[in-house]
Amino acid sequence: MKTTKNAFSFCFFLFVLLQPSIYADTTEINTPKAFDLQQCIEVALKNNHQRKISKLSIEMAEAQYKQALSAFYPQINAGFSAVRMDEPHNFLFPEEVSQYQIQLPAQLMNPSAPPGAKIPMDTTVVVPEKNVKLLDRDTLLSRAEMTWPIYMGGYRRALAQRADIGIQSAKIYANRTDIQLIHDVSQKYYGALLSRILEKECKTVLDRFNVVMQLTEMLYKKSTGKIKKTDFLRMQLYVSFIQSTYADLCYRNTIAHAALANDMGMDNNDTPLKIADIKIPFKPVNNSYDQMLTNTYSFNPDWKLLELGLKEAESKIAEAQSAHFPVIALTGQLLHMDNEYDKGIATPENKDQWQLGIHINIPLFKGFRTQNEVRWAKARLKKLKEHKHLLEKGLALKLKDVFLKMKRAEQQVNIMKKGIKTAASYRKLSIASFQEGLLDADEVIESQFIESLSLAQYYKACFDHALSLVSMHHIIGKHINL
Repeated sequence: MKTTKNAFSFCFFLFVLLQPSIYADTTEINTPKAFDLQQCIEVALKNNHQRKISKLSIEMAEAQYKQALSAFYPQINAGFSAVRMDEPHNFLFPEEVSQYQIQLPAQLMNPSAPPGAKIPMDTTVVVPEKNVKLLDRDTLLSRAEMTWPIYMGGYRRALAQRADIGIQSAKIYANRTDIQLIHDVSQKYYGALLSRILEKECKTVLDRFNVVMQLTEMLYKKSTGKIKKTDFLRMQLYVSFIQSTYADLCYRNTIAHAALANDMGMDNNDTPLKIADIKIPFKPVNNSYDQMLTNTYSFNPDWKLLELGLKEAESKIAEAQSAHFPVIALTGQLLHMDNEYDKGIATPENKDQWQLGIHINIPLFKGFRTQNEVRWAKARLKKLKEHKHLLEKGLALKLKDVFLKMKRAEQQVNIMKKGIKTAASYRKLSIASFQEGLLDADEVIESQFIESLSLAQYYKACFDHALSLVSMHHIIGKHINL
């Protein structure tokens, strides 16, 4: 009963080592080349479509920034229009009656009057109604207009700042896409490497148990009395358990490699993906938690995005406050009129004109809209500051969890390095003693299980340590030497 429990424990342990979260539900993807981790990352970065989308987002943000800068330049427009009226423009000059007093020479009325004498006389002048033509029916107008805002209360500066923040945010999003892809590929890579190692070790265990089963059968058939048929049947049962576990590990190894190839963006073919490494790398980390936390606040993309969000919120306040100030703009216009008539208002002086002016728009009352826009922007800034406080604690806690897992894995690796050597010696000694009849089958089986479990725990500890490093770089937001 004791050895049966050990067998089930061994099979279950190998089964849970490969957690489903490590693998993706995907079809098998194959390639003839063996890749190390760096090559896998390079292929994934080259083939990933989300990365291409991020680059396009940067181009969009740069275009928006240039759009914002256009507000600092004058706007110049040209226009042409041809007009044919039903009748020529005219001006109806009304009839005018005017009273005048004129001075006539007195000699006209009285020849004897002294020379130079004047006689006043009242007279009435009537100007009849007159229809004056101003413009011919056909007119062609050509004009060029210029508007140049010279002061907008900080509105343009706020827009340009927000657009510049948009470029920085797009670059950080692109970097976060790369970081996430590197994290996923690294996780899949170590998962595939662990599954291949466990498959190989399980095959070794299966071969050893087959040898022990053959040895048990040989000793049982010799009828020495020390090895019973139940020992032989029990050994056959254990071999069946291990064969079942081996089949499951083969499947998991295949799907793990397929998941890695899928993250690399590789096409389907007939040759399976090969991993260049033969063991999971292990290197203890010397950096302290405080050093890693400092790096996190320097490189983490979420932290940097939130800091940019605070700057954007401040520029939004400046944009809202700009509505309190007047808008001042220079305007200019060139106008040319083509008309066959040259009298009225179609004189040469009127046909070619230019204008230059300054316009001031002063906001007086908008129903308290501007005040509430400013209040909203300030409340949004306070909200983002609270989010920053929560993110600061969240990153510290998340980093602490990964750091402790990494240190735990380091301790387990160092402990199991000694354990697997002891387990190997114990197994060899048990088999030799079994051949001499000094030990029974249960103890031989136990020695096999102990060595297998020791190796499995060692590889799992190496895997946990590697994944902790991957998670550490993912949280920090940059691959640094730890």
